[in-house]
Amino acid sequence: MDIPNQRHFQEHLEKYYELLSRTCTDPEQCYVWLYKLINHILLPTLIRLGSMDTQTKVVDIEQTIEQTIIFPHIMLFTDEINQYRVAYAEFIRERDAQPHLTDYIDELREKEQLYPFLSFFNSSKIITTNPLDEFRVKMDTLPFSVKLYPVTTFLLKRLDNYANIQHLYPIVEFTNYLLCKYNYRIKRNDAAMKTVEDCLNEARTDRETIRILFNQFLHAWYKLDLKEVQAGCQRPAVDRPMTAANFARDTSLALLLINTSKDASSLLVVAYLHTLSKMQNEIIGYFNNTILNERIDFPHIRVQAIKAEHVFRFDAHELNAKLDRDGFMINFEYGKGRDLIYDFEEIEITLRNLVSCFHVLDYEELQVFNYQFELYAENTSLITQIRRRVQQQPLPMNEQEK
Repeated sequence: MDIPNQRHFQEHLEKYYELLSRTCTDPEQCYVWLYKLINHILLPTLIRLGSMDTQTKVVDIEQTIEQTIIFPHIMLFTDEINQYRVAYAEFIRERDAQPHLTDYIDELREKEQLYPFLSFFNSSKIITTNPLDEFRVKMDTLPFSVKLYPVTTFLLKRLDNYANIQHLYPIVEFTNYLLCKYNYRIKRNDAAMKTVEDCLNEARTDRETIRILFNQFLHAWYKLDLKEVQAGCQRPAVDRPMTAANFARDTSLALLLINTSKDASSLLVVAYLHTLSKMQNEIIGYFNNTILNERIDFPHIRVQAIKAEHVFRFDAHELNAKLDRDGFMINFEYGKGRDLIYDFEEIEITLRNLVSCFHVLDYEELQVFNYQFELYAENTSLITQIRRRVQQQPLPMNEQEK
């Protein structure tokens, strides 16, 4: 056999062990399952004569291992590890009549005469483990999880990104407030020179309101962890002051006044609105295509008209809380106290109900800010609004002639 180097088999074994440790809820015990897999490889159905010298043969043996060993045993991962440990404890007992105390604590041995109440105290790991991490592992290793729980698997893979959507509403709320406060009331140069801190300090009648909205915006702004945002064909750099404490002092008011000017002063905010809206629409699109087969037309809403209940407000913390409330239970069967039984159906139904209440966000046409004395240079939206709200009457003929 032509072996590339002396550590060839060791390197492969280490690679497989690392893979197993990522798919095991108890990485410290995954070596037991590796032993079990090695034992199963000796089954007659897996014996192949000759060398694996073609891609077809390699794929064939991999599929056979997957169908013969992995899929039938993956759901019993924890049970089989425990069975192996019990068998090992029995093997040791044949040599050493006095069992170790750890065997009783780990629920590998029973002796009711000596420890009559031990069965009432399960050796659980619920205090030291993160249910969400284990839930992710079990979803990843669950056969056909994409077909059984499509919404859960879809959101879990992208949950870190989609968690940013919940910060959309505070950004919209604060920028809308600034639009109403300064629309047609401030010149472009003044907005570029004025900082957000100046805006907060000069507020009189609305000081408390603008402070509350700004604090909510600031919290959301620095919770965003997107590496890239896009508005149309433009991808502005995600550039923010290093600390939130300096944001108001170092940030120009023009950054938050959404407008269509060519100086791109508010492009970053617009890009965030576009990107976060696309993310929510992506969730709705997947749900509609996969679950509903495009049978339902979800309601649409302008992104600048949203309320808190219109956006995806779900992250790792929310999922963890859901798991703690009614997403899993401890297996109280003796010897299985470390095993958590997850209710995958409950999580799937919860996420489906959550997504079904969303709105498609329209972000292409934003209500823009108008600088003072730039009505004719930028747009004629003010005149259009006047004509829409005030009844128009034709001029008399003699006036038209003038």
